[in-house]
Amino acid sequence: MVRIIFLLIILILIVLIIFWLWKLLFTPKKTSKFRYIGRNSVADELLKLQNLLEEGVIDEKEFEKLKKKLLE
Repeated sequence: MVRIIFLLIILILIVLIIFWLWKLLFTPKKTSKFRYIGRNSVADELLKLQNLLEEGVIDEKEFEKLKKKLLE
């Protein structure tokens, strides 16, 4: 009986170590300073907002609101 409990504890530890290694090896690393929204970085989105502001599509208040939302 003691052997079975010991083997179960060892098995659980092995599974936990494998899970930890899997997570360590296969989780994506954040190598960029920029946070991405879909395929565009926040910087790209801010440039698009700036262009919309300059073209008069959005006003200053809307620009600030959207900028604040992007930077959160």
